[in-house]
Amino acid sequence: MIIANYVLFQHDLATRGIEYAAEHTLALGMNAVEFLAGVPGNIPTFKDIKETEKTAEVLKRYGLKTSCFSSGASIYGPNKEKTEEGFKRYSEMAAILGSPYLHHTMFFPLTMPENPPSYEIVFNAVIDSVERIAAHAKQFGVTCLYEPQGMYFNGVEGLSPLLNEMKKRATNVGVCGDVGNCLYVDDDPVRVFEAFAPDVLHVHMKDYIVRDQKTEELSYDPSRGGRWLSLCELGVGDIDLVGAMRALKSVDYDAAFALEIKGDDDFMRRSIEYLKAVYRQVYSV
Repeated sequence: MIIANYVLFQHDLATRGIEYAAEHTLALGMNAVEFLAGVPGNIPTFKDIKETEKTAEVLKRYGLKTSCFSSGASIYGPNKEKTEEGFKRYSEMAAILGSPYLHHTMFFPLTMPENPPSYEIVFNAVIDSVERIAAHAKQFGVTCLYEPQGMYFNGVEGLSPLLNEMKKRATNVGVCGDVGNCLYVDDDPVRVFEAFAPDVLHVHMKDYIVRDQKTEELSYDPSRGGRWLSLCELGVGDIDLVGAMRALKSVDYDAAFALEIKGDDDFMRRSIEYLKAVYRQVYSV
């Protein structure tokens, strides 16, 4: 089983450096990492290619593989060209780090903007850029992944048109399955995984407590339909992680599960043990 350190790894990398980030990953029992880049052109993950190469050398020394290279930013909007070029550069960094995948976003807002543009307007504004990014990534042997995310390209109905169009335009595309993001548009995670399972090449693991009303003791984000979502450790929330993993098992998924959560060591170890328990139950190992 491949368990990748994602959000915590990026925090460690930014605050304490690659040596500590690698050591901490292994100490917690994870065997891979995922990079979370900043907004292209504004917050580079690395100063330059040379720094990327040095990071790759450290990971190799620790025996850690890079499962994915991710970046969240909006192609749609006034910084479209800059963001597109940033994603292209990140595909080159992904290749240096040994990542088979670049996961990038199209339109990022987690709440609907004022006077929101239609889905068709956003789709038509980004699709050619998405195609160019995939074409650039292909030169480096990198596959582009699209995740149910934000208020537009989320859930089965939101992501399907983009994925289907990109499968016509490129061969190096797939889905980054995420067990929690679809809750922001009130879709069901198991339904989403069942719909996209044949195209899922990488998975983000998280859990949310879901409530119809806010309570004082937790911090919440709103869903499009008015529910309230609070990120938590794996197994504490309301997501059917077993059901989502069963959808993956049906297509013999054997790639990484990346932990898109961050907490102290006890929090992380409990989440890892829960993930392993679900994996053993579903995969009968």
